[in-house]
Amino acid sequence: MLEIFRTENYFMIQSNYMKKLFFTVKNYLKKPKILITHNGKFHTDDVLAYAILLKIFKLSGERFKLIRTRDESIIEKGDIVFDIGNIYDPRINRYDHHQKGHAGERENTIPYAAAGLVWKQFGPQLCSSKEVWQAIDKSLVQPIDAGDNGVSTYTPNSLGVKNFSIGDVIDCFIPDYEDAPLKAYDKAFIKAGKLMEFILTKTITKAERKIKNIAEAAVVYEQSPNKQIIVCEKYIPGIKKLLTAFPEPLYAIYPDQNNKWRVEGVRTNPDNFPIRKNLPEEWGGLRDDDFIKICGIPDATFCHPGLFTAGSKTKEGAIALAEKAVSA
Repeated sequence: MLEIFRTENYFMIQSNYMKKLFFTVKNYLKKPKILITHNGKFHTDDVLAYAILLKIFKLSGERFKLIRTRDESIIEKGDIVFDIGNIYDPRINRYDHHQKGHAGERENTIPYAAAGLVWKQFGPQLCSSKEVWQAIDKSLVQPIDAGDNGVSTYTPNSLGVKNFSIGDVIDCFIPDYEDAPLKAYDKAFIKAGKLMEFILTKTITKAERKIKNIAEAAVVYEQSPNKQIIVCEKYIPGIKKLLTAFPEPLYAIYPDQNNKWRVEGVRTNPDNFPIRKNLPEEWGGLRDDDFIKICGIPDATFCHPGLFTAGSKTKEGAIALAEKAVSA
């Protein structure tokens, strides 16, 4: 009986191997698809559009060739043309937004650039759900499309400090000498595209996990007897942001990576750092015995000087810290 199973298993493995080999050979014998975009200096939107297509072709196993050119006779022969060509028509795989009338805009008025057009067409193939696809469009694609169309999504604050954006990262790949040959830009574009593919892959993974984490946070909140102090038996990534969906929570408690416990303030909203209620001011910056003397909790280990998180050796100690903070 065991021998029969082994034989069947062998033929199953061989069959799967042959199927895989067949499709590999079949794809290899096909003419590679020609992807075309403009040459010379590149921007974040065409790099992201290329990264999306790179993932699509890796998924299908189909071969492709990238050509960066402004030669109209070559552009006309492309299988997929993006960020050049003055045509937006997904039926013939043309994804430009520079033509008169542009290529439309989203409901929130952010116009489409090459990245958004390619994402709208091919992005659903890379995501497990429409919700994930929309999350990527909002967090990654829309800011890039906006920047390429001259629409600001950033409001300077009084500190005079601007985030180092993904656009700034891509700019680092552009050759820093004015008379760089076109080939230097082509090589830099490929390198930037590989980094962007990695970023896209991780962003999709994080979006899928976030949707799962939102559901977990809702369950923990619903099951919590004290709606101001939410105790998580395991760490839920981003819990301090996820709990902003509910009006009552002030603190989240969870185990950290060192098998200790953490009290963390719930933010006022997921995009801003301030928390709903700071930990007591006299705790700030204290550790070990100094902290224990002030808070009166024997398991307490530290309190961050920013008053947004504190630690304890045990779950019970962390709950006690949170209860003192709520009543302070």
